[in-house]
Amino acid sequence: MSELTYMTGEIQECPFCTFKHLTDAEQHSPPDIKPLIQKLREDLAKKIDIDKASYDEVRKYEHILEDYLTVLREKRKEIEPHRGCSGEVNPGQNPNPQLAELEQTKCSWMEEKVKPKEYFHPESFRTLCPECPQARCALCPPEKACASRIIIGCPMDKWDSATKKCKVSTEAHVIYHGSQK
Repeated sequence: MSELTYMTGEIQECPFCTFKHLTDAEQHSPPDIKPLIQKLREDLAKKIDIDKASYDEVRKYEHILEDYLTVLREKRKEIEPHRGCSGEVNPGQNPNPQLAELEQTKCSWMEEKVKPKEYFHPESFRTLCPECPQARCALCPPEKACASRIIIGCPMDKWDSATKKCKVSTEAHVIYHGSQK
């Protein structure tokens, strides 16, 4: 663990790991430091015993609480029976008229390959829809369900895995030209 990580507290210190490392350090340290390491180990051992006792106490109550919740669930089923469906359900009918219209729309797609898949980094693929608001298909109105879509990607050697961004501009992989049937 780096000094900066320890100071900022990004990673919590585990007393069990610290105890193990102190034991290793005691075996490989000069004689004048051994008493200090032994003192640290003794203090840490007391802390571990306290933590373990607290943990065991919490676990005891956790099981009691789980048993109580199970009993409550069973009682609720006895007191309040299942109400079932409150209305008539017709699985063939969509209650949302926009979605029903969209389901009836049939699209035909013509695929135009621009560059092979191997040319692009596998994590870099994105779908663009130039006719949709903000070029996002999720924001498309139902009448643009068959809008053309472009699959883009970043060239293999230009992808930065740390930032998940392309170092150069993206390029087209496949273009799907859509039209209504």
